[in-house]
Amino acid sequence: MFTDLAEQAARMAADADTFADLLERNAVHGDAERRLEIAAVERETARILRRNAARLRKAVGELTQPELEPLPRLPRHESPAFPF
Repeated sequence: MFTDLAEQAARMAADADTFADLLERNAVHGDAERRLEIAAVERETARILRRNAARLRKAVGELTQPELEPLPRLPRHESPAFPF
């Protein structure tokens, strides 16, 4: 069970990094501050997910559930006036 959760957390971490890359690359197209702020949160999310995945892998065979770190919330922004 923990192994499956660890793999899912690892996939989510990779997705968060991919999304952060996209935001950073497109920050030059306007709305840079918002995109870079979200990218920073996505990078932190990826780091936490990787730590949680490691905790889950370590817990395989144990009887208690490992304590996992909560994920950060994305910053709230007004919707941009142009497409994302």
